[in-house]
Amino acid sequence: MDEDDNHGASDSTPEDGTRTKKMQMAKTLMYRCLQTLQSQFQWYLSQLLVMGFNSTRYDLNLIKSKLAKHLNLSEKAFVVKRNNSYLCVATDQLRFLDMSQFLVPGSSYSKFLKAFQVEECKTYLPYEWLDSVDKLRNPFSLHMTPSTHP
Repeated sequence: MDEDDNHGASDSTPEDGTRTKKMQMAKTLMYRCLQTLQSQFQWYLSQLLVMGFNSTRYDLNLIKSKLAKHLNLSEKAFVVKRNNSYLCVATDQLRFLDMSQFLVPGSSYSKFLKAFQVEECKTYLPYEWLDSVDKLRNPFSLHMTPSTHP
């Protein structure tokens, strides 16, 4: 009988069993990591991203301090704060970010829009008219200016 004929399935060594066990453990670990990553990605996709420009010092502070109770931003909100500026305020449904934090220093809103060939159009919030959060719940009232609102 030739030596090459003796290499069958019954010739497995303890090292082969150890290698198989390690590979199975690695597959299990990788599967768990992928499940965690998928779960985190699903959570990220479930949030509505609200971007502001240069909003860390005023807009996000206002959102966190004044509008928090109306937006269900309870103590379980995720907050990133540096000095007196909020960089991120997030809940399960909303994530408020300042896009200027992702741009080179000195970037302006005009330059940002121009880079994407978007025409600059500034709108103003009618602070005098907006005296109740209930007005935000009425979609028709959002299109009215203070002079046209009864």
